[in-house]
Amino acid sequence: MDQAIKLLEYKVARDPVSTIGYENLGVVYFNAGRSDEAIAAYRTALTLRPESGVHHRISAALLQKGETEAALAAIQR
Repeated sequence: MDQAIKLLEYKVARDPVSTIGYENLGVVYFNAGRSDEAIAAYRTALTLRPESGVHHRISAALLQKGETEAALAAIQR
């Protein structure tokens, strides 16, 4: 997991407008239990491409943190 994170962090550092790079980084952060970093990566992807549809991923990361109301608000977007 650590190696995947390092590789994806490198990818987004080299291509900071890669929506898919940030989405993938968010997934790896999420799977590593790093919810705050996952949310930040997903929000960057959303900023780069508002139609990217990562709201469900943000919601899952918020649930992982125990923030149920914020998760519900995110998924309703």
